[in-house]
Amino acid sequence: MDRLLEMNGRLNDNQENTRMSILLSRFLDREFHVGKEVVSFKTRNLVATEWLSNDDDANLHEFHTGSRSEGVHIKNSDIDIMYIDRLVKVLYPDQSISQADQDKTIFLIRGTENCRPGFVALELGNIGKKGRPAIPNSIVKVDRRLFISSDKFRYESSKLFTSKGIHSMPNGPSNTVEILTGIDSVICFPCDSWPREAEEWLSRSRLHGWPSERLLRKIRRKGCHLVPVGDKCFQNTLLQWRITFVTTERRLIHSLSHIQFQIYVLLKYFLKQIQGTLKDTIGDADILCSYFMKNLVFFAVENTHPMFWQERNLFYCFWFCFNMLIDWVRLGFCPNYFIPTNNMFQRKVHGQHQRMLLDILNNYHGMKWLCLSVGQCFPPIANSLFNDRTQADLLESSISQDIDCNMDVTVMMCCRKSSLALRNPVKRMTKNLHLLSKSQKECDEVSSYCYAIDTLSQMAGQRVFTEITDLGQGNKARYRNIRKCKIWMAPWSSLGTNMLYQATFKFLLGDFRKSLEMCTEVIKLTSCFKCNVIHRSPEERAKYLKKYSGQGHDMLSRCKKEFIDILMFSKKEPWLCLPQLRPELSKCRHHLHVSPLPYALFLTFLCFHELGDTSSRDAALNDFIVVKYDKEQGGHLKKMVHTLLGICHQIAGNGYMAGKAFHDSKFAPIASNYP
Repeated sequence: MDRLLEMNGRLNDNQENTRMSILLSRFLDREFHVGKEVVSFKTRNLVATEWLSNDDDANLHEFHTGSRSEGVHIKNSDIDIMYIDRLVKVLYPDQSISQADQDKTIFLIRGTENCRPGFVALELGNIGKKGRPAIPNSIVKVDRRLFISSDKFRYESSKLFTSKGIHSMPNGPSNTVEILTGIDSVICFPCDSWPREAEEWLSRSRLHGWPSERLLRKIRRKGCHLVPVGDKCFQNTLLQWRITFVTTERRLIHSLSHIQFQIYVLLKYFLKQIQGTLKDTIGDADILCSYFMKNLVFFAVENTHPMFWQERNLFYCFWFCFNMLIDWVRLGFCPNYFIPTNNMFQRKVHGQHQRMLLDILNNYHGMKWLCLSVGQCFPPIANSLFNDRTQADLLESSISQDIDCNMDVTVMMCCRKSSLALRNPVKRMTKNLHLLSKSQKECDEVSSYCYAIDTLSQMAGQRVFTEITDLGQGNKARYRNIRKCKIWMAPWSSLGTNMLYQATFKFLLGDFRKSLEMCTEVIKLTSCFKCNVIHRSPEERAKYLKKYSGQGHDMLSRCKKEFIDILMFSKKEPWLCLPQLRPELSKCRHHLHVSPLPYALFLTFLCFHELGDTSSRDAALNDFIVVKYDKEQGGHLKKMVHTLLGICHQIAGNGYMAGKAFHDSKFAPIASNYP
């Protein structure tokens, strides 16, 4: 702490502040994966994956929102997806229905009482020929007019997930569904018009040219969306729908400069770090939320000259935003960026809570740079940044490398097994090949290639399932088709731990030695699996760079050697799942997840058992027992580790240890920590 105080005192000097701001910028790029090129790739990749997901003839289109869609991967953040109902159109009463929308359900925007600006009621204008039951089931009659209830629509939407066997819980306008992890999903209605409640935003005087006129025109053409949630400041929210600007917000975030984006990340980091204090002191960790930080950045960027946002001024830029936040809390007024008369503090920041929050922020303000040393959600930035070795590493990292470790990590994370439904395999493959042909950068080429071979692998899975269930063809034809499917699977299986899918396939075909050979090949790599984040420590990063710098490896070859992922087995396609695991798969709502190292050892155990090598089988079991205590893949994190161990003991004839393992699995976490 003395070292931190000493450094904090020296930062009163402008030259030292500039030096530390530059180091802070590099630190954020390295530790939070927000380098300019990395964020640019994330943005392109997001647009590409949405295009792959959304068929032109689909009634629901996905739009990803939240931190991850903006290029920020904050710890414990949800996956947020907005489903746009394309069978519905929202209009203002004086607008006419276009020919293309004649068969759609039409809602008319009406004013509503007892709410802040930005909330409206939706009157039914026309019921469409097609549509989901949730809409007619949510209609209520008010004075001979028909309106759709947001409360009822949320309930009916949750029933949609339940009917598909997916557990969901209400969460604001959305439903949090358990598929891979917490996924906040909301069904919304599109409005092609820019909301009249936000007309001021389009015509607002902007002295510094942000957003640009071109971006404003594009935003205006795209309109807005309506989500089923009322104003929580008031009690009667039955008919209230909120105008959401999430598509505009994402465009604005993507238009920020590198330094402006870094400030946004730093504010979100700071908020995460102080939430424990807010919870302990005020009793509400969410009295400040990340949406306030987003609006804060938008106002700050709009009202400052672009030259202010420079790397050498990074901490001053953060301090500028911090002072704005304190002013808002002091006034008890947080304006919505698009509708400034909407005070977003109205519900929580007032009275005693407002005074307590102001005291907390003023206390952190007095700490200056040391405000970045608080909290436990992440390792405090200041503690690392004021370390001499870290500073030396950051200065050295400014020297150009022939590979970007963070870019490799980001691409590999994007290349993980797709959870997208494969509705039309041929159309999806056509889109994949189009992306691949249009790719200009190596990172885009690799990600597009991985999407294509993932699609090919899924097509192989569907084909194998058909071959297995089709009893009308001869053995020779079946063997020929299964061999073709194996060839289709080969490219996807060449990516690191994905070889375990091919090893499983070999096991199911009775080729136990080849399966064992593949398991042995990937076990060393699987041991590097760390909470689904690859090469995250400085030591691992240095090791990675030493291994590949100057060696002539392209990005795809590095991915093939280093790619690590959780194994996912789909309930809809059980053919690739081992028979020993199918009872567990049947209990899952959607997918069965297994960490790579436990799975590789489990499959190794089964191979030795089938080959009759009990000595090697028992050695594999002993290795598995050690893995149970692994801090990254052990049983304290995943219940499947205990389940697999129980199956091994059961096969080995040790009923007591099998029973103990199965008992332990009942109390271990189910969550997969899938990012």
